[in-house]
Amino acid sequence: MTTLRPLTLSLLILLLSIGHTALFAQNKTTFSGYVEDEANGERLIGAAVSDSLGQFGTVTNSYGYFSLSITEGVRELRVSYIGYQAKILAIGSNADSIILVKLSAKNLLQTVEIKGQKQNRIEERTQMSQVTIPIEQIKRMPMILGEADVLKALQFLPGVKGGTEGSAGILVRGGSQDQNLVLLDGVPVYNSTHIGGLFSVFNADAVKNVTLTKGGFPARFGGRLSSILEVDTKDGNKKEFHTEATIGLLLSKLTLEGPIFKDKLSYMISARRTYLDLILSNLINENNPSFDGESQTTRKIYFYDINAKLNYRINNSQGIYLSIYNGSDKFGVSESNIRRTYTSLNNNGFDFQNNTASIRWNWAINQQFFLNATVYSSRYNFNFEDGTASKTQFGRGDTTSFNFKSSVEDLAAKLDFNYSLNNHHQFKFGASLNKYNFVPSRSFFSSNNFSFDNGGKDTVIGGKNIEALGSDVYLEDEIHYGRFRANLGVHYSYFKTDLGFSSVQPRVSLSYLFKNGMAIKGAYSTMAQFLHLLVNDALGVPTDSWVPSKKGVAPAESNQIALGIAKTMFEDYELSVEVYQKNLKNLTGYKEGSGFLSVEPDWEEKVTQGQGTSKGFEVLIQKKEGRLTGWLSYTLSKTDRQFDDVNNGKPFPFRYDRTHEFSVVASYKLNNKITFSANWSIATGNAITLPSSIYKSVIIKQTFDGDQYDLTTFVDYSSRNEFRTKTIHRLDVGVEFFKKRRLFERRWNVGFYNAYNRANPFYFSYSQSTTFSDKGRQLDTLNVRQNSLFPILPYVSFSIKF
Repeated sequence: MTTLRPLTLSLLILLLSIGHTALFAQNKTTFSGYVEDEANGERLIGAAVSDSLGQFGTVTNSYGYFSLSITEGVRELRVSYIGYQAKILAIGSNADSIILVKLSAKNLLQTVEIKGQKQNRIEERTQMSQVTIPIEQIKRMPMILGEADVLKALQFLPGVKGGTEGSAGILVRGGSQDQNLVLLDGVPVYNSTHIGGLFSVFNADAVKNVTLTKGGFPARFGGRLSSILEVDTKDGNKKEFHTEATIGLLLSKLTLEGPIFKDKLSYMISARRTYLDLILSNLINENNPSFDGESQTTRKIYFYDINAKLNYRINNSQGIYLSIYNGSDKFGVSESNIRRTYTSLNNNGFDFQNNTASIRWNWAINQQFFLNATVYSSRYNFNFEDGTASKTQFGRGDTTSFNFKSSVEDLAAKLDFNYSLNNHHQFKFGASLNKYNFVPSRSFFSSNNFSFDNGGKDTVIGGKNIEALGSDVYLEDEIHYGRFRANLGVHYSYFKTDLGFSSVQPRVSLSYLFKNGMAIKGAYSTMAQFLHLLVNDALGVPTDSWVPSKKGVAPAESNQIALGIAKTMFEDYELSVEVYQKNLKNLTGYKEGSGFLSVEPDWEEKVTQGQGTSKGFEVLIQKKEGRLTGWLSYTLSKTDRQFDDVNNGKPFPFRYDRTHEFSVVASYKLNNKITFSANWSIATGNAITLPSSIYKSVIIKQTFDGDQYDLTTFVDYSSRNEFRTKTIHRLDVGVEFFKKRRLFERRWNVGFYNAYNRANPFYFSYSQSTTFSDKGRQLDTLNVRQNSLFPILPYVSFSIKF
């Protein structure tokens, strides 16, 4: 439990800063408005707005809104955004209306004269440890079977790891996957991958902006320890109708968008589905006739997801957004045996669903005040089933079934305010209220030993619903004085199950810009997490359960400090170098030998809590504009864990601890028709636990007939994660062929994933072999074999847009 004294102190400091600024404020005029794409009306997130003297600047928020105060003598505003031509606006005398700035896209192969310096350079931003990747860059990156993937693209960034080969999950600065706050249009997503981690839930055709924050967290974010991933979907074209369709080796996609009422109400709907289960049904399904009947095996494995959005612009000051996401995965095997004397049927498999829905209303109340109100729902369900049934020719038979369910539901309402006092202080504050419903684990056992219709026994283990309430309040101040910038804030959280937990989390980010154009930055942040994900590492199906903090399971906590430098080189290249130290407390996981199938009825009895540390050095060089785009990254890091009842209480390397990681991502636009892309990465192998010795021993068993002596083989294991897999590296290459006709555009994407066929480790299997020495002595050997997931994989996809 934490006292409120830090919160009170932080509020006092912020109030004093407001008063100080008000006393010494100059005569200023405040302008506010929105920045949007001229061609389709999409609001632009992160567009830079500055005065013509270069004294002050700001960026648009998640709704394309900005507010900037202008001092006497300033006659123009400059607005710019990556990939768009900058616009210079003359300032009139009337500052009461909301400005609407429309930017047009650049043609990269034409020379475009830009007046003045670029604004919103990396060294001019207070925020550190944050990366934005243009969605067009992500869509050109070669990926598995050619499917553009947001999470896989992030894995090439410094401080971000990808887990096992082919996995779409991300692990940020030594954290686990549940420590990432993944926001889709501002709504938390509780499972961000498909097919057990092979693909992410984000359809690149529906996405317009991706931003990852790894540290220096602003006070408006809370609830996770390691990162904030913001994914914003398209608003829908307000000018004209468009259709985009993609056909690939694994899946197909269709996106529709356009105006319902031009410049007023627009829609976007995007859907995708895998279809290998349909076109390969004759290969993956089996039918084996025999003399007395037949056996049939039917397999299903697929996923689908749908994004939909309505965007209603009430007027220049107000807008309403309705966003919906629905995704589902299904994997199952059905086996039937039909004979003259009996019939048997076995069904097993799993399915899980993500569903989110939100409605947001934003209102530019006046030149200084902006309000956003949100109500949302997010739900994740997981179901695992294994059942058998048999019946003889006389009508008697047996049925048995096992079913495991887990779910989390999150209903919330929140208010967020932006208040621009002046160019020295930009305030953000707000509050939220959440209602949670957890089903951590519910296991059903059913058996019928008499017939299909009567008798039998049902057993339910676990399954207690847990309800929880959460509330958050935050306040932050973006400060700008000359070359000094800061973001000071505090986040307060309260969470209630059978116990109440409170947490005060101060946040500080500082930046100073030197005359040579280099900035030095520092940040300190504390975070609290009241939700924990229990992961079955040993299983191949995503049997993960979300559970809340309660009596005996404390909230997880982290504190992180980071220092770095940032500079723009040669006008187009952004350089950032950072070092960080992060400490983690109350990390939650299964005890050794426990899992979702273990016999303990309550999940609390299966878990243990521990701590961890992570420290690292990161370098990122990124280029977002021009013919050549991409980035180069390097990470040097060390991450460990420590649990009292694991590894004899000694610290051990985190499973995904990798000392060195180096990545290159590049895309080169040869001309208007051809673009080449490549990704290459190399990293230290993952930490693993391997057998260290094998021996035989005599075991005495007492029976009614006396003692029996059995010779049993025993295997001793090394300390937890003492060994390393071999070095991990891979090259992906691709080329895009683009052609624009009068009525449509078409694209061909071809390439190779794992182009030089590197066999990277996926998992390890063990086998025992016995040989004899020259003297006849038996020698037992334990063999460890590496298994890989993907060889070289060619891909091809075709897209057409009307």
